[in-house]
Amino acid sequence: MSVPKVSLDIAAHRRQGIEPVAIGNALPSFSVRLTSAMGSSVVSAVATTPFDVVKTRLQVFDRATSCAFSSSVRFQHVVCCQPTSNGSLFLGANPRPSAYRMMACIVKNEGLTSLWRGTGYAMLTSLPSVGIYLTCYEQLKHHLQARMEKGKYFAPIVAGSVSRTLAVVMTNPLELVRTQIMAQRGTSRGNAGGRVLMSQAMQSGGVLSLWRGVIPTLYRDVPFSATYWLVAEMSRDSLAAKLGASLPTKNRNKLENVHNERIASASDILWVNLASGMIAGSAAALLTHPFDVIKTRIQVEITHGIKEETDMKTLSILRRMIQAEGWVSLWGGVGPRVLKVAPSCAIVLGTYEMLKYVWAEGR
Repeated sequence: MSVPKVSLDIAAHRRQGIEPVAIGNALPSFSVRLTSAMGSSVVSAVATTPFDVVKTRLQVFDRATSCAFSSSVRFQHVVCCQPTSNGSLFLGANPRPSAYRMMACIVKNEGLTSLWRGTGYAMLTSLPSVGIYLTCYEQLKHHLQARMEKGKYFAPIVAGSVSRTLAVVMTNPLELVRTQIMAQRGTSRGNAGGRVLMSQAMQSGGVLSLWRGVIPTLYRDVPFSATYWLVAEMSRDSLAAKLGASLPTKNRNKLENVHNERIASASDILWVNLASGMIAGSAAALLTHPFDVIKTRIQVEITHGIKEETDMKTLSILRRMIQAEGWVSLWGGVGPRVLKVAPSCAIVLGTYEMLKYVWAEGR
């Protein structure tokens, strides 16, 4: 028995009077999209913050160890590398510990809950960020696709880039504080809170310092979003076709009669979006990781008295890192970042589409 053909051509459906509401191609009401985006962002923040904490510590580890024996240590309190009585570091002589060793060190010295440091700010950041990002993305994508017959995969690239730019610029102050909180070593009781860190940043560089790191963040996030949505949309189409499951529509019977297709079930929608998010997130994270390292360095250094490095431009920091620490420093924490980003993208996309489906079905 042959698998029924899956039609993913939105324009063709519309020419036949069929309005698709599909796996990843639906455009429900603004309130449904916003609520779904916010729900998915909370689930993602709680599930993936430990990987983000480890990734952040690894990205500033080289900087910490390079000054760990100075009397004016500026980065010792940023990572889990406490000097011992004989002058060695807790993490040993290895200048670049593995993600596992860093995680074990954090848990041993600071407690298990320290892996969720910054979760509150992660949720505070992701709620508006993901809300703006996903709702704008879908609106722009559908707007472009409706006006471009051959823009099926061009539209996600443009929509992803524009929507991510808006989200980054609007939420960078919260992202700045979240990064600094995750970089702190020790118990939360002895560390500065979000308001203190924000105040310190403003005192050292004015209000505009709250947007410190926004340029490398855009360098990272714009190509990330373009890559992510291109791969995600292609993956969703490919996986849906392999399932032999059609996109759900507002007029299911008409679509089935015209195309003889099986309507996708809730489980189809969930696993297709989980798998697509995982694949796309991994590819995009690997491609843009060096800019994540630079962004982290800038946002951590701004509140730790780094005065002699007045040139905080992205390319200048890139040159200094390569000269002082080698090319390998640009890939510090790549493992934890992929482990964090890939499931995060899968959770956000899967939860978002499932919540849309539930709202649309009225279940």
